Amino acid sequence: MLPSDPIQKYFGVTLERHLNYRKYLELCVNKIPKRNCILRELAKNNMGHLTICSAIVNLALCCMQLTVALLCGPEAGAPNWFDVKLRESMRTIAVCAVEPDPKLNLEGGWVSFVQGTPDDFVDIAVYLLFSGSHATNGTNLQYGVHIHQYGDISNGCGSTGGLFNPYGLSHGGPYTRGRLVGDLGNFKQQGGGVVYGTRSDDVVSLYGAYSVIGRSIVVYERVDDLGVPGDKGSLTTGNAELPIACCVIGLGTSSP
Repeated sequence: MLPSDPIQKYFGVTLERHLNYRKYLELCVNKIPKRNCILRELAKNNMGHLTICSAIVNLALCCMQLTVALLCGPEAGAPNWFDVKLRESMRTIAVCAVEPDPKLNLEGGWVSFVQGTPDDFVDIAVYLLFSGSHATNGTNLQYGVHIHQYGDISNGCGSTGGLFNPYGLSHGGPYTRGRLVGDLGNFKQQGGGVVYGTRSDDVVSLYGAYSVIGRSIVVYERVDDLGVPGDKGSLTTGNAELPIACCVIGLGTSSP
């Protein structure tokens, strides 16, 4: 039988109360982050309590306590060193560098995407710098920002295709249920020509067949109306016409 002290310390119960295999497995799944628990893997392979006990004895009690502390954490569901390191190693970064355009008083800018595992939200940041007539001291100017299907800017923004819409849905805002993948919404000018905003997105992904890496960002001069029912143009592009800048989303090593 497993020593009760470390189990009671990290699980809050003893295995004597959970002799049934199914109950023990449910306990392990509910108490410990899914990918982190070595005991869960042993239980899932139907090795039973005696095999678990034998493995732990071979490792020695001190090593077992250290392993449980590192992998499972002192509190169920709490962040731990192993989980943090795993997510850091899986983190993917993508960057899109917006080119300056003197005709539009655009000095330049960037859009960055950071995602941990494929199940994580994507952290998106947008930065643009305008000068001249596009620079204001207020925050009334908003610019629609979309992800387009193709990473082709050989003919400017006109060769990027339409909004990225792999599921054939209608245009909406960034928090609209059933929106396009390419719907990033509007970003406000903060004053002095600086446009900056961040948000977490649960539709955009940097993994899989519908990854946005290799596609393009298009910035529009007009505000995106985020999809008005009954308005064909709104449900397609948000009436955010007149693209003023674009760039190709590429794999990055660090966010700006």
